[in-house]
Amino acid sequence: MTAATTFREPAALAAPTTRTIIAVGVGVYVATQAFDSALRWLLEFGGAGAAIYGRDAIVLLCVLLCVHEIARERRDIVGSVVVFWILAALACISLLSGLGIAQTLFGVKVWLPLVLGFLLVEAKVVPHLNHPKTWFLLWAVVCAGVLVNYFDRLPWAGLTVQVGDVAISGNREWTAAGVKRLSGFSRTSFDAAIIVLLLHLYLVCVWRSLFVRTVLTLVSGLVIALTTAKGAAGAFVLVTACLPFLGFARRTDSAWRVLFLAALVVLAAIGLVFPLVSLQIPLPRLPEGSPEHWLLSSVVSRAWDTWPRALRLLEDWQAITGRGLGGIGAAQYAFESGRANPADSFFVYVYVTGGILGAWFYLALLYASRKLQLQRVEHQIAYLVLLCLFAYGLTINVIESAVFAIVIGMVSGLLMRRSREEHEISK
Repeated sequence: MTAATTFREPAALAAPTTRTIIAVGVGVYVATQAFDSALRWLLEFGGAGAAIYGRDAIVLLCVLLCVHEIARERRDIVGSVVVFWILAALACISLLSGLGIAQTLFGVKVWLPLVLGFLLVEAKVVPHLNHPKTWFLLWAVVCAGVLVNYFDRLPWAGLTVQVGDVAISGNREWTAAGVKRLSGFSRTSFDAAIIVLLLHLYLVCVWRSLFVRTVLTLVSGLVIALTTAKGAAGAFVLVTACLPFLGFARRTDSAWRVLFLAALVVLAAIGLVFPLVSLQIPLPRLPEGSPEHWLLSSVVSRAWDTWPRALRLLEDWQAITGRGLGGIGAAQYAFESGRANPADSFFVYVYVTGGILGAWFYLALLYASRKLQLQRVEHQIAYLVLLCLFAYGLTINVIESAVFAIVIGMVSGLLMRRSREEHEISK
């Protein structure tokens, strides 16, 4: 297995100890997300179910260490300062929206992995995360968990844990049209699908062997299919279709490059417009038990119910500012159960959270993608992540997947860094 050389291997770097600690912390945190249900089951068995939330302290510690590294080396801190100001502003909006301190802090917890991802780029920790063999091992174990789950019911299936007075799902055991949605070691089937999808696209980019890529693709495709996460399956198909042709898009004037960027534009446009006008679209009634019902019923349900209810959460001035951190999604289920809405759309989630600022973030990711240099491995990975984001983000909020949030933050940081590089060259 030959790794691409565009990333520098960590062993070749005179890495400060702090960056190594941060990289290890991120790896441990991602592993706890991958094995969420198994860990919750073990901790609950030992009477310490609430200890799983200690991993949030890992994220906070890594954020603080990244800030320390950025300040210690006197790097350009503008980007980092802007991110923290935005976080603070959205927290203030939460309080002005009457969400309360606890719900606001829950919202901060949800968004902190994305902030961490951004800071990993600013603090130059990303090269220390480039350990293909380690990530391959994680990919293999997660895949094995789903495959074992196909043949046997795992002991944590349907697990519910008690944290204080609140009962929390430790594993979601469910079906789609009578088909079991497998999650393996993960908390839900779509968590498993997201982790396999992201590790897959990283590994197929850094390893050039055709045989290894073929094995990764076949196994990842089978595992994602077993999770029945249709959005992840669609994103996987797009990644698989694009990968062989990325090499043709290296030149800035390449027709292939235009085609790839156009694909992002189309997906992003659908993700933005469709939720806003869904009630005006005459969607067909889908016969129960039909193939089209299995494929499209969840989209129709979102268009007729989830998205309109999510947008109705915004009252008066909130159409401009959003509801703030914790204003939609998981935090609502804990503190506003009567109004809780999962968003089930990346655009809807960021817009209800941040209003015009959220919409700007959505469009800024798309606009900055034109700066990607697809001859570089890290930029190829960033492109494929954006492709997955806008594809899977059509029907899931993605931000509440902590692993996906970290990766989105890393891509955001890479795009900002690329913008700074272009600005310095143009001087």
